[in-house]
Amino acid sequence: MKKIILFINKKCGHCYGIEQYLLNNGFSFEERDISEDISAIEQLKEMKIMTVPVLIIDKNVVIGFCKGKIDQLLEINC
Repeated sequence: MKKIILFINKKCGHCYGIEQYLLNNGFSFEERDISEDISAIEQLKEMKIMTVPVLIIDKNVVIGFCKGKIDQLLEINC
């Protein structure tokens, strides 16, 4: 099973989209909301990332809702 972490802001439409995409495809994930969790912001800063959504699949980082890359890493067949 792949470890999935999703950094979001609840007010972000793309964040909502990727969250729903993961749920609709049956994936469990850890959600870190930067609007509620200061440590989530610090984690992104350490990675030199200043935007959301950010999806970490195992050790692979996907910035934005890049469906093709997400499908590849999660082995989703379209």
